[in-house]
Amino acid sequence: MKELEHKAITGTDDNGFTNGKLSAAASPFVPVIFLHGWGGGFESLKGLARAVGRESILVDFKSIEGEKVLTLFDYKNAVVDLLKKLEVKKVDIVCHSFGARVAFLLMDENPEFIGMVTLIAPAGLRPRFCLNRFIRIRWFKFLKFLGAKNLTRYGSIEYRMLSPVMKETFKNVVNLDLLPVVKRLGDKRVLILAGKEDKAVPLYMARKIKKHMKSSELIEFSGGHFFYLERTAEITNIIHDFKETCVKIEDIVRGTE
Repeated sequence: MKELEHKAITGTDDNGFTNGKLSAAASPFVPVIFLHGWGGGFESLKGLARAVGRESILVDFKSIEGEKVLTLFDYKNAVVDLLKKLEVKKVDIVCHSFGARVAFLLMDENPEFIGMVTLIAPAGLRPRFCLNRFIRIRWFKFLKFLGAKNLTRYGSIEYRMLSPVMKETFKNVVNLDLLPVVKRLGDKRVLILAGKEDKAVPLYMARKIKKHMKSSELIEFSGGHFFYLERTAEITNIIHDFKETCVKIEDIVRGTE
């Protein structure tokens, strides 16, 4: 599998690099890694990274896609390999949609790398039962069984535009229900930001994650799947405040040990 490409941002200084260590940051906090949504790129989170103002790593998942069929674990392992290559021992995570799927696996399987996590419109849970979708899927499978041709009208527009390899990767990703992982992460303190009008990842999913991750904080915003693009300053302040709270809690816990 190809190496995961990335961009680095130190404060407001934007520079792309693929080798070497991150420079020493003035901030006392660890770097932030930004994990973008499905089909997107690091550009979608660059504005937020600049606003956060900390040393940041913006990954580009597209750089490892297309050559072979991937699983969600391949994406997760690519992030771990990148952190090792950059000699980064711990990062905070800010992720959007699909990026949250990767973040859940990182928290579960590689917790030694992970500090504070911000989940924006987090995907990863199975959608609620929908009779119309159930009938459509069953009908598609029946037609496929009969050897019917021209089934391209079935499936989302997003799915139909994918290459054969990426269609299999997409199925691997969306068919993996991460609810068991979320339940195992019940004590992990995370920040969840969700849009009330989000159609891609409905609000009930964020509320379900909050239910099982009891130490998490959920903040609901007006807006759809990309609500964060128009509320950069507000979300940045929320992330900063949440980080400071986490640091204070960690100091208190260390003081009682």
